Formats: sequence, C-alpha cells, structure tokens
Amino acid sequence: MGRARLALVCVVIAGFAASASPDLVIEEIATTPRGVFHGDSVRITATVRNQGDTAVSAPFYVAFLVDGRRIGAPTVPGGIPSGGYADVSTLWTADVGNHTIAAVADDPLNRIPEASEINNRESTTIVVAADPETGERLAEIKVAVSPFADLSASGFVNLGTGVASEIAERLVESGVRVIGWEELEHTLRDLELDPSSVIDLATGARQLTADLLVLGEVTALRVERSTFGLGVAVNLAAADIEMTARLLDVSNMEYVGEVGASAREEGITGFSVDLSSLFGFLQPLVGIEMCSGGLTVGRGAYDLGETVHIGYRNDAPSGWFDLEIATGRETFVRWLGSRFVKAGGCGEWLWDQKDGSDVPMAPGLYVARLWEGGAVIAETGFWVEPTEEPGAPPIEEVTVGSGSFAETIVGRATDSAANQLASALVSHLASLPPRPNEAEGVGAYPAAGQVVVQGQIAQLFLDGRVAINIGASHGLSKWDVLEVLEVSNVVTDPSGEQLLSYEILGTKGELIVVEVSDLGAVAMKASSFDAEVGDVVRLVEF
Repeated sequence: MGRARLALVCVVIAGFAASASPDLVIEEIATTPRGVFHGDSVRITATVRNQGDTAVSAPFYVAFLVDGRRIGAPTVPGGIPSGGYADVSTLWTADVGNHTIAAVADDPLNRIPEASEINNRESTTIVVAADPETGERLAEIKVAVSPFADLSASGFVNLGTGVASEIAERLVESGVRVIGWEELEHTLRDLELDPSSVIDLATGARQLTADLLVLGEVTALRVERSTFGLGVAVNLAAADIEMTARLLDVSNMEYVGEVGASAREEGITGFSVDLSSLFGFLQPLVGIEMCSGGLTVGRGAYDLGETVHIGYRNDAPSGWFDLEIATGRETFVRWLGSRFVKAGGCGEWLWDQKDGSDVPMAPGLYVARLWEGGAVIAETGFWVEPTEEPGAPPIEEVTVGSGSFAETIVGRATDSAANQLASALVSHLASLPPRPNEAEGVGAYPAAGQVVVQGQIAQLFLDGRVAINIGASHGLSKWDVLEVLEVSNVVTDPSGEQLLSYEILGTKGELIVVEVSDLGAVAMKASSFDAEVGDVVRLVEF
C-alpha cells in the first residue's frame, strides 16, 4: 500500500510540474504589405503567446521559414509573462509563386522547458504575384507538365503524378498557361504513345501546342523517427524530400533550364498509425512482386480497409489498359484508371476498398477486371474479410495529392519543396528569351531526325544506373535522351570501340544521361526494360 501511495504522489508531482510550466505557441502570422509582388520586401510578424502557468524569463529565438527554408531567427529578449504576448518579425524578399510561411517558437536551441514542446509551430500561405511585365511574358508561354519519375523507393502512392499536379497548380497561380497531366495523358492515349518515353511526351505536348515540357524526378523521400525530452518516444518525425525539374523545348528537343528543391519538416507525424506500422505498410509496396504473370493480386484475401495491390504483366504488344473493380455478383464498383504497359512490362493499381463515391465497401468477394479497348481480357478474384484492427493507415494518408496526405509531415515537406520548385521554374521561365513567331516559319518541329551520336552500354550498376562508352567528346550532354535499340549483325572497327553498322530489330527503351565525362557517361532508365551490356544506344538530334 505504501508503494502505491508513493507512486500516486510521484504522478501528482509530475503533473503539477507540467502544469506549472510555460507553454509557448504562435498565435498569429501576419505579412505586410497586403498585395505582394515578386521582388518586394515583405515583413513577416509572428505573435508569440505564453499560454502556460508560469512566466518565461529567459530570452529565446523564433525561427521563420519559407517553404521549409529558414530565413531568420530573431530573439524575444525579455521573456513573456503567463498569458502574455510578444511580437517578433523578420524581412523576406518575395519570389513569385505560392509559398508556405512558418514560425516556430523557441527554435533554434529549444532553451525553454515547456508544458508541451509539440505546439510551437504555426504556418500560413501567401501568393506572390508577378510584376505586370513579367506577367505578360509568362502569359505568352504554354507549358505541359508530365508526371515526375519516383526514384525515392519510399512506397508513397502517386508520388510522381501528385508532385506534378502540385507544380502545375502553382504555375497556373503564377500566371503560366499550363497543360496538366490529365489532358496530356488523354492525348497520348489517343495517339497510342508511350508516357514513359520523353520523345512521345514531347510529341503529345506539341500536339497540344505547348512550347515547353516539364520533366522531373523525386530523387529522395525519407522519414525518420524522432524523440523528445528524456528519450521519451512521441509520435514525432522528420521528413526530407528532394526533387529536380527540367524544361524541354519541344520545338527542337533541347533543354533550356534545370532547377532543384529540397525541404525538411519536423514535428508530429500526422499519420493515424505509429511509424512502425507506417513503415510496415509502405515497404511491401516497394518490394512486392506483382508481375509474375497475367493479372494478379498481392494476396487472395485482404482485411477490411486494407489496400489491395493489383498487377498485370503484359506479354502482348505495348498498349493502354484499364482496371475495373466489381463485386462477386458482377456489380460495378469503381474504375481504377489507365496504365500504359510496355510489352513484357508491369502495370500496377491500388484499391482503397471504396467505390467511386468514396464509400467504403463491405466484406465479400470482389473481382478485378482488365480492359483493353472495349473488351475484358483478364480478371481475377479476391476476398475482403472483416477485421477489428487493420493495423495500416488509410490509403489517403500515403497518397500524394489527397487532403489527408497534405496534413502529414510528409505532405508538408512535399508542399514546401513543390513551392520552391515551382517558384524556381517561374523565375526561369520569365528569364527565357521571347518565343519565336511560328507564323513566320520559325520554330516548327522538323518531321525527321538524324542520328549524330551512337555508342553502346558498357556496364550495368546494381542501383539501376547504366554506363555508356561515349561522352562529351562525342557530343553527349547531361539530360540527353538516348534510345536503346534491339539490334543484330553488329559490326565494329578492329578496336571494338566504334560502331560501323547494325540491323535494327526494335526499340527497347530510353535512357536519360545524368553524368558526363569526356569519354563516357552514366544514365538512368526513363522506362522499364531489360538493358544488357553491348546494347546499342543512339541520340537522335532533331
């Protein structure tokens, strides 16, 4: 009994200590002037309130961040009494575009012991308009945005397409004429073009009268556990994301700009499950083998609310395929969208167990049907079984572009990086020379190409990169697109270094050059295909 009383006293004392501590929060963030244009000096003011029971007597910092980048950390010198307020501000030179402004009390250094250390942050958004002259230049440019390549291996769903959609929205807000992915995809499908091919993407963009095509990659997305205080685990984390984008002039297939962005967010994860459950859910989405043959599901039975993973290995010619979900009684449930699947390639779909109106479905037997054109070419069944605790996050929380994802720490990092990238793209677009007048016969896309650079694959790296035996001295540049050919009867010079002739049987895929030296280069696959040492690669310059 004595030990029980002692434990109770300890709990009461600990609770009293927590309640008798200061607690700093950001009450408000304000910006002046109200209407902000590119290049304006903006004063950002944060109102800090001490909602705790005791005063803050020591000085502390307040960090200001724009799109995840710290722009200042002024001091609150005299502390704040219990229930009191203090204003602190910093200056920022505005960049055109949509931006997230955040203020964090007691950062850096975390000097003040508080009742809560996870409520020190607040954020707001601001839209910075282009000046009239820049706005006129931007309005003359028409840009198509393609899905970003997801190189992160993070497992988050719809990452490349979701980031592209965010970039497109921000370009529109900045006054750029934009062709979004939905419209571009529709054109590619009508023309039976491959969306993994840069050449085909550019062809589709030209069909829609675009001047430039945005191509990009999400190169990294990491989520790390975090702890607070004396090693006590809290649902806190840090999220880092990195992405790059390039502007391709579709009239001559030349790159006219490259920008990059990165962002880091720290704080409460925002996920409905702990990080162990989150990682356990995401990793199978990265490593699961869904293309063993035909139309397959990851398992024959899923728990209620669990994400269903469906894949199709295409042993027929390349083409567009659609996937339908129906009940075991043939009642239509939902279309899961279109995928372009190369011959021998794999198309994948995820179903969140909801119908087209986002209403959760009941347990039972369901059927996945694969359509090509107007006919069903394959189907497979699976069960959804009742369960008390699925143990996995709702699919919306890990799907880029959804409202639930936007509220997570990863969503906030993605938003900040997208703001940075879009702002850099707009600045670069505004600096480009005026577009040629096509009415004068300038800028029309040539009908045929001429091979000017060709070589062979020299080595395959374990991380998927490809070494090529030609480099800058042969006319190769970073971000060049190379066709990988399926050939026979290859003839080289006696040294074996120079190709003399070969017979083309077909095209395997495309490579994007990411590193160039004088005599060699390293490239990454732009589409899924089996590359081999000795494969012929060629650059088609229009």
